[in-house]
Amino acid sequence: MSKKTLSETLEEGILPVNEPQDEEFEEELEEEEKEEEEEEEEEEEEEDEEEEEDDGETVSIGQTSVNFGPRELTKGARAKLKDFVHQVSNEQATITASNNKRREELAAREQALESLQGVSEEVLSAYSRGAAMRDSLNAIQEKLTPKLWEDSPDEARRLSDEHGRLHFYLTQLISELQTKEQSRATAISEERERRKKTGEAEMNRLYPKFSEKIAPKMVDYAVSKGVRREDANLWGLDPIIADMVYKSMLWEDLQQARKPTPKRKKSITKTPARQKRKKSFSDMSDEEFRRFIGK
Repeated sequence: MSKKTLSETLEEGILPVNEPQDEEFEEELEEEEKEEEEEEEEEEEEEDEEEEEDDGETVSIGQTSVNFGPRELTKGARAKLKDFVHQVSNEQATITASNNKRREELAAREQALESLQGVSEEVLSAYSRGAAMRDSLNAIQEKLTPKLWEDSPDEARRLSDEHGRLHFYLTQLISELQTKEQSRATAISEERERRKKTGEAEMNRLYPKFSEKIAPKMVDYAVSKGVRREDANLWGLDPIIADMVYKSMLWEDLQQARKPTPKRKKSITKTPARQKRKKSFSDMSDEEFRRFIGK
């Protein structure tokens, strides 16, 4: 969801102009009358069909439906029940519409509060005046109904002229606000670029050719730790944090290099013990022969 500017917030909150011309207004009234007559005829036909074929009544409120048999309710009770359900449904629709409108207003207010962060007093004053004009415009527009044009055309014309005057001033103010916002956005962009270049120069002073040789590895390291790449590429905006990340990367590389490699165990093969060779009698000395005989 893109962040809206204050001028866009003002423009979206303006209700459309509703100023019917005489001929078009009469045609619309005729069409509405025809539609009402057709609806009445359809209702009469439905009532006639209900009288001919009385299969009961199905009442629905929201997602809940109840079916009444033809003998469970009288026609008068059915009519009252139908009116009651119609009234409840209308109230439910009104409440739902009100809640939806409230949610939209809260969302718009939240966006406006986000847009107000860091806004200068001059821009804030212009937006405040524009918001007041917009509310006055919408209040007038809500009064300019087709019924008012029919019952009191002079009052409707007066409100229409007032609406046009406020709309003209609001359009000029929105244009002025857009110019101020554009100037502010340009100033912020230039300041951001200046800070980025200053930070990059500081890191290149501390570590020669940092931007060319070290920064790409540091960005990959930061991404591996969960930082978004587009944020990591802005390391020049905060050289202190960039220096800390770089030293953290060096520390982990050093710890990885110091890990001892496991030594291979030498396989020891046992040599069978030598068996003493038995001497023959001819090889024995006299002492050895006496010991052998004495066993």
